[in-house]
Amino acid sequence: PYCPECDVPVENQSADDITEHLLANEEGTRLVITAPLQWQPTHDPENLWQDLRTSGLVRVRINGRTHALDDVPPLSSTLTYDIEAVIDRVTISPSSRSRISESVELALSLGNGNLYAVEPRDDQDEVHWKSTRHSQHLACRQCGYSINPLTPHSFSFNSPLGWCPECEGLGTQTGTSPDLLIDPHKTLRDGAIKIWPSPLSDGSEHTSELAQPMLTAFCKAVGVPMDVPVGELPSGQRRSILHGTGERWYDVDNSRGVKFSFQWKGLFPALEHAARLSPRLRSQLNPFVAEVTCSACDGSRLNIDAASAKFRGKTIGQYTKGTLKWLHGEVSAWNLDEREQQIAGELVRELMARTEFLLDVGLDYLSLSRAANTLSGGESQRIRLSSQLGSGLCGVLYVLDEPTIGLHPRDNNRLIGALKKLRDLGNTLLVVEHDRDVIEQSDRVYDFGPSAGRFGGELVFDGTPKQVSRSRKSVTGPFLSEKKKIPVPKNRRTPDKGWISLKGARANNLQNVNVDIPLGCLSAITGPSGSGKSTLVNSVLYPAMNKKLTKQANKKNQYDSIEGLKLVDKVIRVDQSPIGSNPSSTPATYTGVFDLIRQLLSQLPASRALGYTPRQFSFNVPGGRCEKCEGNGQIRIEMHFLPDVWVECDSCKGRRFTEETLAITYNGHSIHDVLEMQIGNALEVFENIPKIRRTLQTLVDVGLDYVALGQSAPTLSGGEAQRVKLAAELSRPDTGKTFYLLDEPTTGLHFADIIKLLDVTQRLVDLGNTVAVVEHNLDVIKAADFVIDLGPEAGSEGGKIVFSGTPEEMVEHAKEAKQAAEKAAASTTKKKPATKKASRRPTRELLRSHTGEALIDLMESVEYVERDTYTQEQLTETKEGDLELEEIGKDALLPWQTDGRKWHTVDSVDSAGKPVKWDREILEKVVQRIEEVDGFSPTNWENRAVVEVRGEIKSRGWFFQAVTSDTW
Repeated sequence: PYCPECDVPVENQSADDITEHLLANEEGTRLVITAPLQWQPTHDPENLWQDLRTSGLVRVRINGRTHALDDVPPLSSTLTYDIEAVIDRVTISPSSRSRISESVELALSLGNGNLYAVEPRDDQDEVHWKSTRHSQHLACRQCGYSINPLTPHSFSFNSPLGWCPECEGLGTQTGTSPDLLIDPHKTLRDGAIKIWPSPLSDGSEHTSELAQPMLTAFCKAVGVPMDVPVGELPSGQRRSILHGTGERWYDVDNSRGVKFSFQWKGLFPALEHAARLSPRLRSQLNPFVAEVTCSACDGSRLNIDAASAKFRGKTIGQYTKGTLKWLHGEVSAWNLDEREQQIAGELVRELMARTEFLLDVGLDYLSLSRAANTLSGGESQRIRLSSQLGSGLCGVLYVLDEPTIGLHPRDNNRLIGALKKLRDLGNTLLVVEHDRDVIEQSDRVYDFGPSAGRFGGELVFDGTPKQVSRSRKSVTGPFLSEKKKIPVPKNRRTPDKGWISLKGARANNLQNVNVDIPLGCLSAITGPSGSGKSTLVNSVLYPAMNKKLTKQANKKNQYDSIEGLKLVDKVIRVDQSPIGSNPSSTPATYTGVFDLIRQLLSQLPASRALGYTPRQFSFNVPGGRCEKCEGNGQIRIEMHFLPDVWVECDSCKGRRFTEETLAITYNGHSIHDVLEMQIGNALEVFENIPKIRRTLQTLVDVGLDYVALGQSAPTLSGGEAQRVKLAAELSRPDTGKTFYLLDEPTTGLHFADIIKLLDVTQRLVDLGNTVAVVEHNLDVIKAADFVIDLGPEAGSEGGKIVFSGTPEEMVEHAKEAKQAAEKAAASTTKKKPATKKASRRPTRELLRSHTGEALIDLMESVEYVERDTYTQEQLTETKEGDLELEEIGKDALLPWQTDGRKWHTVDSVDSAGKPVKWDREILEKVVQRIEEVDGFSPTNWENRAVVEVRGEIKSRGWFFQAVTSDTW
């Protein structure tokens, strides 16, 4: 263990050690040796004073002030006191060793192994005298800080014995971000603390004459250098600045002779106290509140004692925050002595094996401290795979669903090697995969098809990869044999419409990079897994663009500047997050096509005759839905001690709507039939309705023809949800100035589906928009207009811009950089005679592009095809026989128009579509009596919800008006 304040080892101190420590003070130093006492407010303090007199003591120190035992002030039972027995008052000299040793022995005996050495000062109030704690327990020799013995539970953030008491093991807390309070690039003397008042001479709004002397006094006493950038200070010193130093007092003597003392409570506690003082201060501080790293444990999740412990010079927090590749190197370099080998030899070997398993599945860029909810599906799956590699089980059937998700082509071989290790242990692996390398390296391929949805579900071919590649029935085979290729457009776009220039991006592992993205182009953002692609797009670029375009406040800028947004009017991020969290959210509702279908059904003559509105065909509101299941088609049954069970509604038989609503059909299909229909079938049904056809056609174009229109959102995969969002954007009115950000859209896509996806994204760009795609798929990268490659490696070795340009240019760069790297590696192995150094011009850093290297073979056999440009006219084109949605059923007479009296007195319904409950005969009788009187115009029955009688002189308004659409 190490002292968290002094960063020195903490050891047990004997009485002799403490004596030596006290004698190490400068000769002539005066010390008061005291012993801390325990006193319960419920006990009579006189008994304690009597025990001290019996021990031969005559003084006691209460809350920092010394009193004679015969003149102790009364103690309140409602307050707490720091009570110390004054053992001796000594002056340090060689002759005082024996006396000090005896006093230490007595103090440790009375203080339960603890004592204080108080240094008196004549120029200072006694309560401010420096007091140093010493202990026979684990304690720091410099400051006296003591800790309890550490156990394995002390290093678990899931245990109350180990977790940080402030964040309870989360590593984060809701509070003010240090980045908002402190500029890490500035020194304390230069104003690193943004909220700290400036000297009066600065002339700024917030000034204070005493602020700078207070800061100087604190830094001098604690040992914090004021001329070192705050970001370079040790974590312990940063923690003192932010979190305070407890009850310690600091003396200030400024240039004008003002003397006073203060306690440094820390920036965070001070702001929390200010927020509690008034609502005005709280509202001013609210914009700075966010989910931030815990200030007490600095994100280590452990209490301060465990977090400060070190092995080989590093804390457990430092080991867990480093990448797995770095950790493996560190553990490999440990040379354990005989004692350490006995204690931890087996643990170190197990640690080495487990990190190697994680490296084998391509997770070398992850850190052990990474939160599970921030991992992608592919990363989580590969972590589970690595745990199975370490289990050594055999005879197990493993089912893996696309383990290559999020994996760079460079890392595929390592993953395949890990899968083969599992196989060679005697296990069977069933892998659902679209990746070419995995398919070609498998022992057997089961190819399903021939297409998707109702046209799929058949085992098309079963055989080895070579046999599949020769199959005429297989859709996958031609792509494996390269008889069929994903084409590359001859007519690539040139970046001549302007640029989005992002300067100084520095989130996570991004190394203050400058990124230029061309407008009006399809750009691919590439690089090894963990190189910073998603960080660049999701954590920096999207927030920066969204802040500028929407004028929203951003709590934290992780970049210097962004330019070029004058040519962009909105930014849309299309990711793989669900399109909804409940069964009511479906592809039909998300894209808006369901509203159009409901409008169509409500305009049919049969619907108009019954007075139905689009509301009648919604399962989200009362009207036409089944009220027993509230439009879900299922009823939830709560099970005690078991998960809830959903059963089919016995009223609507799972069809969600009432019989009256289901009786309305279009081309023989009810609203339930439409929701159950696959999108490809729905396109055929609504072929002649342009507004509906346009959205359905886009869904089909992105490869979702097999998905049901009413399929609930939670059952859609991440890739399917992303394509639904993409289709929704493409079918909406477009300004041609939209910036789209796509994060790995090829997830879960077959080669044939990638062709469809590329066609849709190219359409977006053809319409004048800009698309930036984070992608590992080489077929997408080779078809892009522009490539931005990050790397060269993952984690701390990545975060740089390796290359920017066309795919062809990137391949040339990759060849050149690879040759340079191999040449440099070869030259370091040869011993050369010393020669006189010649002056050289600085050369440009040539970073290796692993993406470019993976593209080399693919680009040599690429197939270039002239691509037809998509136009706005194609988006809105009409066909012969098309019907405008608004014109359908327009000429059909409504029931209140054909026989208004019957509608209001016999058939009338409320606004929810249910029969009214008031007595309709009353309305009939009232109107009849009015009609018997002269001087009134004929009764107006031709309004859906109102019956009205006016006088013959219309300017005087109505005489009688009855609202008939209310339930009562």
